[in-house]
Parts: sequence; structure tokens; C-alpha cells
Amino acid sequence: MKIVEANSKLVQEQAVEGLFHCKLTHEIKATAAVFDYTGPKFKQDMWDEVLAFFKWSNNEHHSEAQVRLFVHPVHGWKAWAFPQEGGTGMTTRELDTPEAREQRMQFNDEWFLYGTVHHHCNSSAFQSGVDTHNEESQEGIHITVGNMDRDQHSIHSRFYYKGCKFEPDLSIFWPIDDSTLRAIEQFKGFLSAEVNLSAIASKRMGETCPADTQFPEQWKSNYILKPKFEPKVTYHHGGATYTDEDRGYRGFPSRCARKLRDRFKKSALVPGDGDDALLEAFKILEDVNIAIILRQCAEDFCNVQDLIAKFEEQVLAEELEAEKAKNPTQQLSVESMSIQEEQAWMMGV
Repeated sequence: MKIVEANSKLVQEQAVEGLFHCKLTHEIKATAAVFDYTGPKFKQDMWDEVLAFFKWSNNEHHSEAQVRLFVHPVHGWKAWAFPQEGGTGMTTRELDTPEAREQRMQFNDEWFLYGTVHHHCNSSAFQSGVDTHNEESQEGIHITVGNMDRDQHSIHSRFYYKGCKFEPDLSIFWPIDDSTLRAIEQFKGFLSAEVNLSAIASKRMGETCPADTQFPEQWKSNYILKPKFEPKVTYHHGGATYTDEDRGYRGFPSRCARKLRDRFKKSALVPGDGDDALLEAFKILEDVNIAIILRQCAEDFCNVQDLIAKFEEQVLAEELEAEKAKNPTQQLSVESMSIQEEQAWMMGV
């Protein structure tokens, strides 16, 4: 596997109580790495279970789901969906519960926790900022599955070891049949660089599972729906007003969140701006209702970059085109709207 990102710092600390404390910070200019995975490969039935679980969560709850991957040098790979918060849309979060700790006991010390898989509903597969934060401290293979509404899902993968990120060759995790291997060897002089074993493995992994595929019933029980918040709403000047106590309300039209994404891009906010970026966004939007949505998005997605990543440009464009088709005379572009028109459109009034 090829290394694509490495730690830029190494920190060493040592202390003796009552005597000294020492902290050494090393700046790393370059890292060379060779990582060869020689373990078992995924089994088709295990992977089909994972995809079936993802399709169920997407179809029934329109929300992400995740599983953890364990590997045994002899017995191969196993997937397990631990207790997690569901019904949250484009986020997923495991829950630290007694049931989760009990279920973890089924994997003894001979099983290595060596990866994760989650899906992005009907959006394409990519590694978000939250994914990076969660994965860089967890060694192993991490896979995102996208476009769950299609027969051919998209796949994005990365591998972490000691905080370093590698670009994995998926064919070392997914079995390629002998006939395909022979064909590639025979015609390799005529094939483009895009036709390689990793790309073939990615395509095979993206093929949807059979419609009758079953997955452990426990996984459904572990998918715990987040309680819906019923807002307290008052009306004035023809528009809805939501007070600060309603910040947990998730019932705003999705177009509001997508509109926010567009405004984020236009305000030139960059990843890592944190609270300063949010405060600036409040000033730009100048509307308490939108500010409440923004705070909720910040709580769900952690930072501006993740909010941007969750609502892709093509989704917004498709929605605008759909609205224009319904109302050909209505101006829907951001640039052509007055502040009042924009606020009214975003609030659906």
C-alpha cells in the first residue's frame, strides 16, 4: 500500500512525580513506508450482510449506519453493528452502552478490531472531515459506501497505521477470480491505468447484494432511533419564529440546510475556522431562524467543512432545477434574490 499522509509531529512525554516533567516534540519532515497486508480476504456473504443492513437503514430510516470489522488470522473477517444512534440523517454515532460492551465480548483477544464501514445514504462515497477525525486513530481499513439507492454503489477506502494514511489496494482485501487475473495479465499491455485490480475489486464490492439477503436481527435492535423533537412555534409577520430552546428541532426543510451550504461557500469560510466561522456566518445570514438551523448543523457535523461535504453541489443544483421546472417564472438563484425573498424561500413561506 502507498502512504499518502504521515504524521508531521512526534510527541514524547515522561514525568516523575515530585521530580520532573519532560515533553519532546519532534518535527517530521518525511516518512517512507512499506505496508504489506498478507491476511485473509473478505467473504462475499459477510459483505452482503453489511450492504443489506445499510440498505435497510437507508430505506426504512433514510439515515446512515455503521459496522466494525474484526479479523482473525485463521478464521477471517467478521462484521458487527454495535448499538448506534439511528434516524439522524447523514451522521452515525456508536453508543457506549452495557449491551455494546457485552456484545464486544464475543470477539476475544485473538480477533483484531481492524476496520469500519459506513454508508452515505444516496450521496456518493467520500471521506468527510468527521471520518478523518474518527479514523486516523483507528488502525485498519475504513470503507465508505455511497449511492445506496443504486444497483452499483460507490466505494471509497483508506487505511491507517500509526496515524499514517495509506491508499489501499482493495484487491488485497477482496478476492479476484482466476479468470479475471488471467485476462488482466494477458491484456495488460492494452489496458489503461484505470483498469487495475483495486478498481475491479472496488466495482465488485459496489455491486448491490441480493434482495433476499438477511443480516443479524440483533443489528436492527442495535439501531436505536433518536427521539424526534417537537418544536414550540410562534408565528409573526407571516413567518415562523423558533426560539433558542428549539435548537434541537430537525424538522426544517432540507433545502434550508442545502441553502446554508451554498452560503457557506460564498462567504469563503474554510475548514478549521471553528467558532469564529460560525459567528461570521450568523452575521452573514442575519436571521435568528437560520442561525438556529446553523447551530444544529454545527452540533451534528462538528465543523464547517463537514457541513459543506454533507450537502453536495449537485444536490442543490438538482433541487433548484426541479423548482424551476415547477415554477418557470420564479427566480431561485441566490444572486437574484432579495434578502426578504431569500429568507421567505428558505423558510418555505
